[in-house]
Amino acid sequence: MILKKIPIKSFWFWAVIAIAGLRIYYCFLVPLYTTDIFRNLGYGLEFQHYGFLVYEMTPYDFGAEPYRYFWPNHEYSYPAATLLFFAAIAKAWACIFFAKLIITFIDFINAWLVYKITDDRICALLYFFYPVCLWYASREGEFEPLVNLFMLLAIWMQRRKNPTALFFLSLAVQAKLFPIFLLPWMLAQILRAPKRKIFICAVWGAAGWFPSAAAALTSRYLEHLFNPGYVPISNTISWAILHPDLLGFTPFWLALAHFVAGVIFAGASFYCIRQENRFLPYLAPLFFVTFVKSNPIGQFWYMILTPVFCLTVENPRHRRWLMALTWLFSLRSSLSILIGPFAYQNPGPVYEILRKAMFRI
Repeated sequence: MILKKIPIKSFWFWAVIAIAGLRIYYCFLVPLYTTDIFRNLGYGLEFQHYGFLVYEMTPYDFGAEPYRYFWPNHEYSYPAATLLFFAAIAKAWACIFFAKLIITFIDFINAWLVYKITDDRICALLYFFYPVCLWYASREGEFEPLVNLFMLLAIWMQRRKNPTALFFLSLAVQAKLFPIFLLPWMLAQILRAPKRKIFICAVWGAAGWFPSAAAALTSRYLEHLFNPGYVPISNTISWAILHPDLLGFTPFWLALAHFVAGVIFAGASFYCIRQENRFLPYLAPLFFVTFVKSNPIGQFWYMILTPVFCLTVENPRHRRWLMALTWLFSLRSSLSILIGPFAYQNPGPVYEILRKAMFRI
């Protein structure tokens, strides 16, 4: 573990303990900015009754349950692995606290995996202390750490030339679609292997699609996944900071700061590409940041994925630089942790529903 490499009297040892404690404490608190965790748990509960047919349903179809009022006309828009994850949590203990606790502990594992992949304590600490993870995963309950877990396992297996790498990448894409940006980097290495090993990798990759295969065989999964109904155009981290409709309730100065962070990150990536005269290791982080900031839909917590995309970079110094620069995307999270919540927050009635669901739905 990371702590084994840090002397017990070291500042960093106690910093790790303090951050871990803070994150567990956040699990006991009501989400302030988002309601996604409640909606995900609601669909997880309904999965026990309807299976994958929930992809054909909206919250209004769930009777008098309290989660029926959250995006009531919007079908479930996350892939099958995410639905199964929340179905498992809901089966064990259907409440916001437990879901956030599981997500938080997954992120502890992720920090360890960063260390195993890089053999670099600084990179592991940069991930462990990453403010976007602290706030949006442990306080708000966003599930990006699950996506990171599958991505990290895929990268780790690929580094070890293990054929299961594509299996974990398949699962990652079925948690959220963004990990597809890892595919070119992985294929460039897999396709250099003997044909027999390429075939084995392909079999593992195909096997990883079992959640979506099950969903597609038992429901109109793909049709509803990509056409989930009304989705408002909103990207609070967009390049288009002067667009009148994208920013919503986000203060202009915050959108501008995120724009500048994106420019700096992209500029640093191109500088590293020029220094190494290699583009492929930087493709995943650069394409991800560019894409989410160009998309009509984007949120602050999407940037939880950015440090993991940086692990395709092989140069240790450049990898550290880019992972450190991902902290520029954490302004709102950092300020929320240090001075308290600001800008848009859940209205009083919504907060009260979430409060009642903290330990039981």
